[in-house]
Amino acid sequence: MTSYHANARIYGWVLGAFGGGALVGALASMSIVRRVEALLLGACAFCFEMASLWILAVPAPWEIAFTGMALAGFFTSIVNAPVHALITLRIPREIRTQALASFGVFQCIGSPIGLVLAGWALARYDTHGVLAVVLALDTGAAATFVIAALSERASLRAALDSPT
Repeated sequence: MTSYHANARIYGWVLGAFGGGALVGALASMSIVRRVEALLLGACAFCFEMASLWILAVPAPWEIAFTGMALAGFFTSIVNAPVHALITLRIPREIRTQALASFGVFQCIGSPIGLVLAGWALARYDTHGVLAVVLALDTGAAATFVIAALSERASLRAALDSPT
């Protein structure tokens, strides 16, 4: 906690901003998902989510980080609504329960591993360097999703437009 004068209250506000943004995003997603195609919405929201997280890398007053986290939380909820629905519906019905349970198990195992790795990295390296690596990896993962979603969307549109 070397930024923001090591003030735990500031860190609490910055982390809380993500939850507040996610709550507002969840409420907004209820109407947005009905009006925007799922693949397009997920891809665009992923781009905005990652752009919001990159705000954290900017050396600025804590209010800027607060805003970045609030926006990231908002767009995370907008990403989750269509993407989780698409994942759920694309899994064949006969294996859906097992597949979703497996996703949950991997997430429950992966999250603590990620925290341990982050703690190890933060103990050895500069905070800004660790943040840059995490953001770069997240951006790469998001870009992979966005490219795949837009590619699939284009192929689905081509299939609909082609005469059979």
